[in-house]
Amino acid sequence: MPRGRKRRLGVGRPELRCPWPGCPKRLKSQACVTNHVNTAHRHSNSVAGLVPPPLSPSESLEPGDDYSSDLSSTPPHNSPEPEPELPRPQKKYHPFLNARPCDKHGVFLPDGAPPSPRTTSATDDWASYDDKVQFELADFLFQKVQMSSKNIDQLLEMWALSMMKHDDLGPFHDYKDIYETIDATTIGDAPWKCLRTELFNTAPDAPAWARQEYEIWYRDPDVVISNMLDNPDLDGTFNTTPYVHLDANGKRHWSDFMSANFAWRHCEDPATEDAMYTPIFFGSDKTTVSVATGDVEYHLSLGNPHNNMRHAHHNTVMPFVFLAIPKGDRKYDNDPVFHKFKRQFYHASLAAVLSLLKSGMKKPVVRCCPDGHFWRVIYNFGPFIANYPE
Repeated sequence: MPRGRKRRLGVGRPELRCPWPGCPKRLKSQACVTNHVNTAHRHSNSVAGLVPPPLSPSESLEPGDDYSSDLSSTPPHNSPEPEPELPRPQKKYHPFLNARPCDKHGVFLPDGAPPSPRTTSATDDWASYDDKVQFELADFLFQKVQMSSKNIDQLLEMWALSMMKHDDLGPFHDYKDIYETIDATTIGDAPWKCLRTELFNTAPDAPAWARQEYEIWYRDPDVVISNMLDNPDLDGTFNTTPYVHLDANGKRHWSDFMSANFAWRHCEDPATEDAMYTPIFFGSDKTTVSVATGDVEYHLSLGNPHNNMRHAHHNTVMPFVFLAIPKGDRKYDNDPVFHKFKRQFYHASLAAVLSLLKSGMKKPVVRCCPDGHFWRVIYNFGPFIANYPE
């Protein structure tokens, strides 16, 4: 083969190696080395640029080649220092009120145990209704057309007459039967109940407000809270543990209620260890409701949901009691006895309804929560929100 042909094919192994750390290039002469460094490594000033590229099959290493000295861990002098790790925001959770999941009997689960699947009612379970006809008729008359009680009785009477030839009866006897069935409905909500007060003064000459019997309509607050907790819409936006939120600069950051001092400082009872703290908010709507009904409506909410979910409602604020407002003639406007009666009536009414939560404020109760887990929950009264003095 001609001599020039051998040179064009590059026969013969280069003897000079590139001095740049990590570069496997081999060159023929010192001039080629200088040219290679000036062109290939002039802008290689980062640590990442020191790692050699993967070799092609034709450039695979031969036995005996040692590149360990080239892959030095010491970067060149012009490489920048590695950036220090920046501080990150962090949350410090309460040490013992840390909300451990449990089963429906209150027995704690192992760490990482999945929640039990949610149970759904059977399609033919109509609860307080006998069948689908009763349910849909009650929904139609009471909610959709809001028919008067007199018209309901007339409709049911005609229905019963039409069923007599089949030796059968209509779905309801009268409007009272419909209302009682609706009031007994408990699925998805808490039924309303009525609490009647005793007479304050039975003397014949006593003022009318003292001889009057008052009605307080309420829903069991424990049932209302249980329904709020068992709301899958809140999954992922629900705090189970009080915490202190620090930003990247180590400064305190307040956002949701469970990040506040109130939640942290009200969890100092070691008897509630591993339970979930559930603060209860209260509020009232006097103006709107009193004009329409003569009562004061009180609603409650919980401190566990995130603020954005509370603003979006999602059944996080629910009415639970309508307190009657004692009224008297104008001559009693400045009567100290009447003022004292109203104060006592107000506090006694709230105490009677809220006493249903007393057991859950002394000892944790087991409740299902948004993620499907059961938790041992301890109740606590939180702030009362109002825009006027009570």
